[in-house]
Amino acid sequence: GSVANYLPHYYWVWSSNDYKQVNLSNNPSLLKPVLGGNLWLKRFKDLNPSENGHLSKDQKKGVLISLQMGAVLSQTWPLIMEVVKREQQKIQWMLRFHPLNSQHEKEEIVKALSGFENVEYEKASRENLYSVFQNTHVHLVASSAVALEGLQFNLPTVIIHSLGKDLFKSLIETYVFCYADTAETILKQINEFVPSQHAAEYKIETSEALACEAL
Repeated sequence: GSVANYLPHYYWVWSSNDYKQVNLSNNPSLLKPVLGGNLWLKRFKDLNPSENGHLSKDQKKGVLISLQMGAVLSQTWPLIMEVVKREQQKIQWMLRFHPLNSQHEKEEIVKALSGFENVEYEKASRENLYSVFQNTHVHLVASSAVALEGLQFNLPTVIIHSLGKDLFKSLIETYVFCYADTAETILKQINEFVPSQHAAEYKIETSEALACEAL
């Protein structure tokens, strides 16, 4: 039978950019995108408005590294370890496992991080992502779309893999994100990068009423 028989009639999306991309790839028109946003996002943003970037005198800068899986993890892990080794005094590193990281990947990462007092991974991986964002000042991402979620919390975001450089090309070119692929430049961007205001099409909407209207 036709593939269309197995597809839903509606496709819930988070942002105007998502809406546009679904329409562009939908030929012939099979799915109707619904700009419903992420309703959980509003709850966390309203609960504790972000004050990222404002550090108390003795507070370490919280840097979240959103890990990925497979080849991308293998390619970025040596760079991540080099960055962590270089800065152990002024940064609290938070590593968040990908939901699909294998047990072997997790064990190898935990083993490599043994002895680093300024690295945390259990709480960062266990808690809701948006709760973790509340204690984050800078976000490091290889190529995951989680970067777009951090953007909603005004997090300076450093892309550290060539795949992400291509995927987020327009955002990097407009200084919404930045790209760095060496330990030296990553640490420089962590300390100095100030993002521009992001384009409206990447803003994640949170209106339940808007979604109901579309349906």
